[in-house]
Amino acid sequence: MDRSYRGAVYLRVISMSLALAGCTAAFRTSSGGAIAPDGVSSGTTNSLYFADRGGLLTRAGLAALGVVAAAGAVQDVKRESTISNNYDGTVTVTTKTQGTFNAKSAQDAADILNAASDPRQNFGGLTGGLEIASTKLGGDTSGWMFEFGYAHAMTFHSRWGFRGSVKLMFGGFTLHDRMITSFDNSTSETGVVTMVMGDASYKYFGLPVRAGLTYRFTPVTGLESFVKLEPNWYPRTSTRSIDFDPSPWHIGLRLSVLEFLYVELDARFSGLRESASGYGLEAGFAF
Repeated sequence: MDRSYRGAVYLRVISMSLALAGCTAAFRTSSGGAIAPDGVSSGTTNSLYFADRGGLLTRAGLAALGVVAAAGAVQDVKRESTISNNYDGTVTVTTKTQGTFNAKSAQDAADILNAASDPRQNFGGLTGGLEIASTKLGGDTSGWMFEFGYAHAMTFHSRWGFRGSVKLMFGGFTLHDRMITSFDNSTSETGVVTMVMGDASYKYFGLPVRAGLTYRFTPVTGLESFVKLEPNWYPRTSTRSIDFDPSPWHIGLRLSVLEFLYVELDARFSGLRESASGYGLEAGFAF
């Protein structure tokens, strides 16, 4: 076996090891109206969730960050348009785009992209995750969410510990066959209430923050109480007079056994209203 072939084999083994290191796979189910916009009835969301630390999802998030950084390397972009008369009843519009190239920002973007493609790179606490919801799993919701950020865990006083994360998350769900109630007072002083069955959407772009206090009963069994906030920065929609922008809170417990199996139960709400509350259950493995 020549040296170049051995090197390729070793590189592939390293890549596969990093792709499998720190994996999470779980089934999620939730019920209620925590992600339902104003006037949309509650429902059920069933999904599959995958995450890793230093694997393919983490690298995808890092690569996306590099692309954003590369776009930011061109600054002070200005566009000028010139209209020329062709004297035949037509005109020609010429647009010129000019900008300032920031070499340092471009190099930073290149470094990020190189790190994302380097199988020997140590990503520390970086993590990436993907949630896929489907009506084929039951429920009435489909769509996806992608997250990328930093997670940290520590132990103090032997049995007590802390787990926390800050991630950028974006995506959207379609809420199928929901009862949609709208109110229109544009043609009547008393207003008209309309109720129809249809699809609604929950779009998300924000920075979820999670913090949890853990306690280990044994070296392989532990319980975590946590709180998670998902502020939604996505622009509000004005269709059907919807002005409620879901930003769910989660409060729950997570039980881990045999070091890698876990089950998580939480209550969730978005705003101080009963219709925007619900609960969730997640079960899977993480190592």
